[in-house]
Parts: sequence; C-alpha cells; structure tokens
Amino acid sequence: MAFNGKLIELKTGNNYVEFPLQYIKHDSYKPTPDQRMEADANRATSGLLVRNTVEHTATKIEFETPPITNLELSSIMTLLNNAMTNALQRNVTLRYYDTVTDSYKLGNFYVPDIETPIYRIELNPPLVHYNSIRIAFIEY
Repeated sequence: MAFNGKLIELKTGNNYVEFPLQYIKHDSYKPTPDQRMEADANRATSGLLVRNTVEHTATKIEFETPPITNLELSSIMTLLNNAMTNALQRNVTLRYYDTVTDSYKLGNFYVPDIETPIYRIELNPPLVHYNSIRIAFIEY
C-alpha cells in the first residue's frame, strides 16, 4: 500500500491512533528503515572488513516537534503513555510508513528518554513554552 497521508500510528488497545502531524516539525522527520546490525565485525590481517550481519533489521524513526506548550506536550505524552505495552521499558507497537518500500509496516519499538527544554514561562495564565522536543522510536 502506498503512502496514505499517515506517518506513524500507535497501537492503543485494538485500535491505531495517528501521531498528529501538527506535532512533527517540517523537515525534521528522519526514518531509517531496516538498519542492518552486526553480530561481529573485524578487520582481517589483510585489512579487509569481515562482517557477520544478523537477519533481523531494526527501524529507527525520529523527529522534532515545533515549539509547543505544556498543554500540547501533555497531549503528546497521553498518546504515548496510552500506547505503552510496557511502561518501564517504554515499549509501543507502531504502524509506520516505510519510505524505502513505499509501504506500511508493523513493529515493536521503544521510546528513549525525552528531553523537554523550557525556553519561556508565562505566569498569567500559567503556561510553559518548550523549544523543539526530539521524539524517537527504536525498533527492538
């Protein structure tokens, strides 16, 4: 199936919920589909690289948000937390657009720690403004 307008959908229960495109900053979405992994890689005495590549590949998807407020961050975190299959490990199941194959794939990912750099606080009404926040999904 070719691109249908959705980049990432998180599995929540029996449904998939789209990650809102307005929270993905333009030009920041960077998928790396099917990364090869080496069980072992060494140089032979001749200097040639000898690689032992494993069958399993892993996709990484990362992007930044535009500058957002604490209310928008709360909405993003609620979406992520509702999709967690293991909260301690921050595991989620995604349906995502694979840019290389122009198709959709399913995968199990974890969400690395999310830094939230504050650049301004308003007191009336109380509101926190964040710079761009990096969000990543790494397949396991």
